[in-house]
Amino acid sequence: RQVVLSEAGSYLVTATADVLQELMEWDEINNIATDMINVEAPPIADLVVDTLTHTPEKPFLGDLVSIKAVVKNMGWLEATSSTLSLLVDSDLIDYPVPPLAPGAVFEIQQDEIYTTPGVYMAMAIADADDVVVEFSEDNNVKEDSFFVKKPGPDLEVTSIAHDLMNPTVHDMVTITAIVENTGNVAITSPTVATIQGENELNPHEFAIPALAPGETAQIEALINFHDPGTFVVTATADAGNLIEESYEDNNTAEETVTVILPILPDLVITGVTPSEDNPDTSETFTITVEVKNIGLLDAGSTSTLSILAGDELTPAYYEIPSLDIGTTFTVQRTLIFMENISYLITATADVDDLIFEIYEDNNTTTSDVFIGSIFARLKDYLLGRVELTTGEKKAADANKDGKIDMADLVYLMITGRV
Repeated sequence: RQVVLSEAGSYLVTATADVLQELMEWDEINNIATDMINVEAPPIADLVVDTLTHTPEKPFLGDLVSIKAVVKNMGWLEATSSTLSLLVDSDLIDYPVPPLAPGAVFEIQQDEIYTTPGVYMAMAIADADDVVVEFSEDNNVKEDSFFVKKPGPDLEVTSIAHDLMNPTVHDMVTITAIVENTGNVAITSPTVATIQGENELNPHEFAIPALAPGETAQIEALINFHDPGTFVVTATADAGNLIEESYEDNNTAEETVTVILPILPDLVITGVTPSEDNPDTSETFTITVEVKNIGLLDAGSTSTLSILAGDELTPAYYEIPSLDIGTTFTVQRTLIFMENISYLITATADVDDLIFEIYEDNNTTTSDVFIGSIFARLKDYLLGRVELTTGEKKAADANKDGKIDMADLVYLMITGRV
């Protein structure tokens, strides 16, 4: 292994054999060896732009903006005289820098007054004329930018954060945002701020009181994201544009929240299937219901499956055994209906809520089955008078060719199912 050590000092190097302890050895104590490397400072200077700052932090038109640059000799030998160049927008000014001993600094200040709002850039370049032999030539430049606003009030979301590190689909996540008047004029009338997750149809609204320059208001919203994934939450100050601000493009801030699935089981109905697509009235047939654990953990205890058929008041109940991840349980129920209509079959897994699951709202599946002759419904459908349910469509495809058309009507007539 080759390593570049960029600073002087003592470095401890440790080598370890069988670091994962995969081998059973006679002696486990002799797997480690160490060595000390002493790195001496080279006899060379190194000029850097240590800091480049501006004050005030958020200037307004007419303010005196002070731009300060500090050059420092980070090397181990005195740096000879050099030049510091300061570029502010398109204006370049060179400043002579005296010789600097190791660790010594040199500071310059340049004052500006701006009459046009906008973003301004400053760049400082140490040893701009490249006269100093340095340890590194890649650390001579530093940049700074700032926005100059026109006077007036200005509501800004200066921070937004969420509380949970790894929230799950079950968690209520607290979103906290700070709304600040970063302008230089007080906001005298109240306004509205909002917080909204990208999964939400409507935002959470909050009243923001009158705020003096520098004053803040904190708002909080609880959001359940329901599904796993990465979501963007947006906080907006002055959401209704009730305040005339010095700058209107800084009213929003975003926070990204990553939501994961909890390590839990999840029982769902993966099939409600009649033994026949179109049983006759008074004919016995069966409904096959399949339950599957699609979760991330075995369902270690038993639970209950209910199957409600037609207009019956009480469903039939069946015990679901413990289900490992990805395994299924199948049950059949025998039914008989007397009327020539469509019946709804509803199957619900874990109807007694004994299993704590990833999702509790995906336990139920419905299906319908048409009993007796579909002839009249099919005729009305082909004439455009009605729409067919899923179960009716299965029954209407009498000749099983995958299409619902006049051929099915003829087939029903030929087979006497009219």
